[in-house]
Amino acid sequence: MTEIAATLANMVQLHQHLGLTSNLDPAATAASNQPRDLAYACARRLGFINADADCIAQAWERQSIRRGHFDPTAWPVDLPDFLPTPQGNEPPFAACPNALGLYAVLPTAQWVARMAQANVPTLQLRFKSTDKAAVKAEIRAAVQATQGTPSRLFINDHWELAIEA
Repeated sequence: MTEIAATLANMVQLHQHLGLTSNLDPAATAASNQPRDLAYACARRLGFINADADCIAQAWERQSIRRGHFDPTAWPVDLPDFLPTPQGNEPPFAACPNALGLYAVLPTAQWVARMAQANVPTLQLRFKSTDKAAVKAEIRAAVQATQGTPSRLFINDHWELAIEA
């Protein structure tokens, strides 16, 4: 871990030279000898906010476990390192093809239904409203409209309501 601490110290010096600062104590962080702490410190030194630095540190930790060693110079880039650990045999998200085909972004569930009946492969509901009940109803209608069709539905906003539906 001494090598890791030296690498962190070099990164901190470089980041300070670039004007990136934080309230972290690099010596104390390096002394902890915990790869996750070191990854978090590096991410914070690069200017990431706490929540994002923690996400990166978790990904770095998963990458280290997967590779069998911690490499402070190898930022995690593989998707599995950023996904939550699935419970049991369930994947954390439904499978998604690499090629989504025609991707229609639609304002209402009525339009989602029309495009699902036309077998458009990828649909996204982009219903904008401040009325939570209206949003919930629109999401529920869009989900129902795609059932039994080959269309894949994405709801990027209001993910909690989408999971519920």
